[in-house]
Amino acid sequence: KKPYRLKFSEKRSPLGAPASAKKWTLINNYGDKSLIRNMIGYDMSAAMSGLEYTVMHEFIDVYLDGEYYGLFMMCDRIDEKEGRLGLDAPISEDPAEMGYIIEIGMTDRLGSGKDGWSEDRDKNRSYSISYPDIDDPNFKYDVHMAYIEDYFDQCLAALSDKNWEKICELIDIDSFVDYYILQELFMNKDCFWRSVHFYKKPNGKLYAGPAWDFDQTIGNANDLFGLNQYDATPDCDINFVDTVHNSGKTAGHLWIAQANTWYRRLLRNEEFVALVQKRLREVQPIVEELLALTTTDGSNPNAYYTRYSKAMERNFKRWTIMGQQIWPHTPILREIDTVKGQIDYVNDWLGKRYVVLCNWYKVEL
Repeated sequence: KKPYRLKFSEKRSPLGAPASAKKWTLINNYGDKSLIRNMIGYDMSAAMSGLEYTVMHEFIDVYLDGEYYGLFMMCDRIDEKEGRLGLDAPISEDPAEMGYIIEIGMTDRLGSGKDGWSEDRDKNRSYSISYPDIDDPNFKYDVHMAYIEDYFDQCLAALSDKNWEKICELIDIDSFVDYYILQELFMNKDCFWRSVHFYKKPNGKLYAGPAWDFDQTIGNANDLFGLNQYDATPDCDINFVDTVHNSGKTAGHLWIAQANTWYRRLLRNEEFVALVQKRLREVQPIVEELLALTTTDGSNPNAYYTRYSKAMERNFKRWTIMGQQIWPHTPILREIDTVKGQIDYVNDWLGKRYVVLCNWYKVEL
């Protein structure tokens, strides 16, 4: 079951999407037997006021030439267009007057080494620029790329120095707080190294997000970068040792707080910790709504399973993988052989994980 990119001959707004565009993404969710981890992640992102933009996300059945291909999720692409991030504008001679979209990744997007840089303040991790288009003749590598690379370097330097005033000057704190809670609550393996996006507004600060890629979350990861730590429980006590960079850090019950350079440094500031504590209290109704949406007993007519169970069952008749080892499953997920059981696991894991975070940050429930 492969993911697809859908390209219309002209711009459209399918399923009432805010954006009008030719290109759309069909997410396969093949490695997630609950089929809902991406849906939950985007639903929570959409409910968090600090995250300005969340991709459109809707379940659809896909047929190609009369053959049923399964249940997919139609989503926006993360790009600059109106109705998405809304950064689209001609390239300016002044690089500060432009919008930018950046992603942390193992390799740069084009594979040419031209659309990104290696950030030595982040263990030489690769940062790639997806907007603006570096092939645009008006894009000046030594001006525009140098500007955004230097801006990121200033951000990471301020984080290293615990310079809270400078940090607040450079980054949008509300977006970084909400993005952290979302990623930490879901214990997202990918938040360490890829699928992490930033965007910078013209003459504005750096924002965390948009949120993307949640299939390896909520206990659905059979290792955390070679550590072979089965995170089948939401309070997995990870002795985080970065085998590549030999950091030797101990994460305890937290993952993003240690695995992601930005948050490891942000959380050294008591001001940021206080904002996380405050926000954890505020998002409790959002978490409770997510838990209600992941019930399977029919008590909630809006629950994912209530609304989509027939489509989900049809998907697994097409893709007979229940009870089989499919990357990135933990042993316990391999043993759960119904979609109802997989969703029940998500519900139980997420509820317990929220309690773990509140206990860690000393937030009373």
